[in-house]
Amino acid sequence: MQHKQVKEMNQERQANLKKDTDKLLQIATELKQKVDKTNENQLSLEVIRKTEEVEKLAKADHFVVLGMERKTASAAEAKRNFFVLAKELHPDTVTDTAQDELRQLKERLFARINEAAQVLSDDKRRKDYEDELEGKKNSVDVARIFAAEENFQRAEILIKAHKYQEGLDLLEKAIEMNDQEAEFYAWRGYARFLVARDRKAVYEEASGDCKKAIKMIDKCLPAHLFLGHMAKVLGEMKLAQQCYQRVLQLDPTHIEAQRELRLMGKKT
Repeated sequence: MQHKQVKEMNQERQANLKKDTDKLLQIATELKQKVDKTNENQLSLEVIRKTEEVEKLAKADHFVVLGMERKTASAAEAKRNFFVLAKELHPDTVTDTAQDELRQLKERLFARINEAAQVLSDDKRRKDYEDELEGKKNSVDVARIFAAEENFQRAEILIKAHKYQEGLDLLEKAIEMNDQEAEFYAWRGYARFLVARDRKAVYEEASGDCKKAIKMIDKCLPAHLFLGHMAKVLGEMKLAQQCYQRVLQLDPTHIEAQRELRLMGKKT
């Protein structure tokens, strides 16, 4: 249900973004027509009002600010369009000292096109920006990350208290809120294994979570430890030994892995 709500919010955001950019394009076109009828020091009140609308809406999309088509835009075009706009919007183009408000307006607009150009003329920053527009950016949602971490910490306590199902439920919530934490998957895999009546049947799914955690972060110590525990329970002692040894490679002082290897008659 939460995933559905997030998806609907993203769709609404995209619809609003498109509406804003369409309106911006219309205003920008009207503005150009009116500017053509003025000179550099005498802008009509209507032009200024239109410009303020542009300034407000331009924050929605760097591409529209620079008059570029997103699908065909290039870094070279971003630089070229910036220089063309800068010739008209640079505050130094206001030579009449009495036109202080006009100068301030141009300062704001110049800063805006400069911001857009800085992003779109750099391939990496442009890629990040496009991902953000499409809702694919892994943006920092502090509230959700903190809530996910809180659920994870509570889950860890419950699992250690042998309340496996309750812990598993909280881990599912944590991953739904933040799916970028390897440790969440490691603990979920182990919880799935512990809660199952037929542990052999669930092993592939449970170990899959731990392996996913390792793929995300190879040094995810809990994932290696839990793989060792699960292998031991199923009688795969050689695999268990390898997993515990890997834990000690990551942390030579890890007491639990040392103990497990001693119980297996292996030197640490």
